Amino acid sequence: MDTPSYERMVTLSASETLTATILHELTQPLASAAMHVAGLRRMTESGNIDRETLSYGLERLDHAVKLSTLIISRMRSLVIDGRPVRNAVTVATIFDEALQTIEDVPGRERVTVDIDVAWAPDPALCDDVQIEQVVINLLTNAIAATRNLPLPRVILRAVARRTLVRGRFIEVSVTDNGPGIRHGEEEALFRPFHQAGRNGTGLGLAICRSIVEMHGGDIWYEHSQFGGASFHFTLPLAPRKRWKRSR
Repeated sequence: MDTPSYERMVTLSASETLTATILHELTQPLASAAMHVAGLRRMTESGNIDRETLSYGLERLDHAVKLSTLIISRMRSLVIDGRPVRNAVTVATIFDEALQTIEDVPGRERVTVDIDVAWAPDPALCDDVQIEQVVINLLTNAIAATRNLPLPRVILRAVARRTLVRGRFIEVSVTDNGPGIRHGEEEALFRPFHQAGRNGTGLGLAICRSIVEMHGGDIWYEHSQFGGASFHFTLPLAPRKRWKRSR
C-alpha cells in the first residue's frame, strides 16, 4: 500500500491528528457564521433589512458561535483532563441539533430529511457534541450526494437493539437515495485521506470512526435499499441513573 495518502497517514503525529479533527469539526459552524455575517452586512449597507431577518441572522450566528465554543471546550477537556465527556442524551435531541447546524449547507432546502426515532426513546451515553459532529458529517455527505436528484431523500433513523454479546445499545443510520459508493471502495471508506470520489480533505469519515470507537461503538457502510449509501454506527445506552441531560 505504497501511496502518498498512506505515507501521510502513518506519519501523522498525535498533535497533527488532533489539529485535523478540530479544524474539520469547526469548518461547518464557522462557515455558517461567515455566511450570515456577510448577508447581514450586505442588507445593512443597502438599507434593505427588517427586524425578522435581522433576528434570524443573529440567531444563526449565536448557534454557530455556541457550537464552535462547545467543540473547543470538549477537545480541551479531552486533552487536558484526559477524560471524555459523557452525557445521557436522546438521539432525537442530537438529530435536532444536527439539522439546525446544517440548515445553511448548500442544497439542504431541496433534500427531504425524514426522522425515525420511535424505536429508540431511551438516551445514549455519549459526548453529544462529538456525536452531533458524526451525524452532521454523514448528513452533509448524504445531502451532497442527493441534492441534484429530482427527488432527493435522506432518512435519519435510530433503533434500540440487544445482543447476547453487547447487551442493549442504539444503532443510528443515515441513508440516502444517491449514487452510493463505487464498488471496491467500501473497505477504504474510513481510512484517512480517502475521498471516495467526493470533494474534501478525506478526513471526515476517519474522524467519525475515531469518535464512534472512542464511545465503544462500531461504524460501517451498507448499500441502501434505495440504491444509495447507508452509514450505520452504534452507541451505548445510558444507565438509568444518568437519565438527566447536562448539556
